[in-house]
Amino acid sequence: MALRKLEPDYERVEELALRIKTLTEATALRSWFLNERENTEIAAARQEIEDMGLCVTVKRNIIPNSEDPTRFNVEAEVDVGIPKNTTLH
Repeated sequence: MALRKLEPDYERVEELALRIKTLTEATALRSWFLNERENTEIAAARQEIEDMGLCVTVKRNIIPNSEDPTRFNVEAEVDVGIPKNTTLH
């Protein structure tokens, strides 16, 4: 098991969370087998954040496309938090 950093690199966490959000919104409506590379990248980014001792939650909302009601868009929200029983110094 890798040792966790005492102080997370918040710039890196923000960068990784944005990458997860971007990839999720771009690929969520495609067939899962077309997203293998993206899913691997999302999992690696998520793992890197979790290795810093933080929790990651991804919420996906499917919303109708305002220009074409027969199509949908995905809006993703990535929440990163400190676990309840953890104290950072």
